[in-house]
Amino acid sequence: MWRVSEFAKLGRIDHGIMTSLAVFTGYVLNVGFVLGRMSLYRLLMGLISAFFLEVGIFVFNDVFNINEDRINAPDRPLVIGTVKVREAVIFGISTLCLGLFFSYVIGGDVFCLALCAVIVSMLYNVGIKKYGFLGNLIVAFSTALPFIYGGVLASEELMYLPTRIWYVFFIAFLATLGREVLKGIVDMEGDRRVGVKTIAVVFGTRAAVMLASLFILIAVLISIMIIPYVHNVLLYVLMLFFVDMLLIYSVYILIKKQDISSARVARKTTLIAMGLGIIAFLLSSI
Repeated sequence: MWRVSEFAKLGRIDHGIMTSLAVFTGYVLNVGFVLGRMSLYRLLMGLISAFFLEVGIFVFNDVFNINEDRINAPDRPLVIGTVKVREAVIFGISTLCLGLFFSYVIGGDVFCLALCAVIVSMLYNVGIKKYGFLGNLIVAFSTALPFIYGGVLASEELMYLPTRIWYVFFIAFLATLGREVLKGIVDMEGDRRVGVKTIAVVFGTRAAVMLASLFILIAVLISIMIIPYVHNVLLYVLMLFFVDMLLIYSVYILIKKQDISSARVARKTTLIAMGLGIIAFLLSSI
């Protein structure tokens, strides 16, 4: 069981669960909570594929970034040796193959999205991360993509997704982009040593704080703009209040202190807000 927990930590199981929840949210945003309009088989296959893909991508993130983790995250399984690199590679390949297989049995558009996510994420893991902001954009795209993935699961047509799903995609994209710029502040020492050119490393902490705050505040603005497009306005607005207050609070503490400790607190706060945001989007479809 100890070994299982170490592999779970390596694959960020919690992120896999959140990704599957985002896929489910995208699905429900498209068809609503109407069993007669749901294909439970496609939905189940989609949730499983998204979970395995997320786990595999995170495994290879640790494999390729072990040097940075020795400084920025010394408690990671590969760093402390509780999981060997060879074991991680086998585990990562297995989970990615499972994720792609389950997406393939669903259909063409879904498989293409899954393959796109794997290719882009692996390019990030292999080397694009070192380009700083470009890497931030890729992570933000990959994090927001599950909402589109879920929408396509429901409709099988990427080009005809409801407007609200695209709004949700951009909200998740911008909020994640802000968090990734903040991560550059938290990881500045390790990134500088290994040559990762984040906004914080190249332009300084203040520039990173201002840019991250801008992205987060734009995400808040779009979350308000989406109100006319949701089914259940009351539930959405009630939940949205707490989500946006958390996001605004994270911006407040960032601008007030502009240091590593405030960036670390803001990242945790925005993660909570994003989790609650997924619930808000789900409730909006009831």
